Amino acid sequence: MSLITVRPRVSSDIKALWLLEDVWNDTNTPVPMTKKSLEEFELEIANREMLVALNEQGNVVGMVSYHLISTLPAHCKQWMLGISVSPEAQGQGVGRHLMEAIIQLAKQKGIAKLSLRVMGTNPGAIAFYKRLGFVQEAHFQREFWINHTWVDDFQFAYYI
Repeated sequence: MSLITVRPRVSSDIKALWLLEDVWNDTNTPVPMTKKSLEEFELEIANREMLVALNEQGNVVGMVSYHLISTLPAHCKQWMLGISVSPEAQGQGVGRHLMEAIIQLAKQKGIAKLSLRVMGTNPGAIAFYKRLGFVQEAHFQREFWINHTWVDDFQFAYYI
């Protein structure tokens, strides 16, 4: 297993994060993915909070974004997460390092619950979240119509 470092995103990570967007497709997101220009992407994520994972060579190999699930004061203790790991780095502990780091950050910030959603077409991610201690809160049957097929969606939570 290679050495993985996790830290907050910095501006010099933008291009690597833009390239990492290529991991998204119709098996892991319902959002139609059209490649944005680097400048469009930079504007889109300018205010997003995220941690990045770096390999031993200092290359960005993964990220986890986080935000409050709404602006309601009653939601001030819950973050919604998004995570991606480059295909070349999957199975090397990158996702685990990212999730351990976000759990620690959440504890420091007084966050009590981390939530995420994952499509039924991504059983590897579902198993990964369960191994980390996330629990299934919801099963949205036939949530998305993708490629002429119904796709289920699941919501998972980690309680701190």
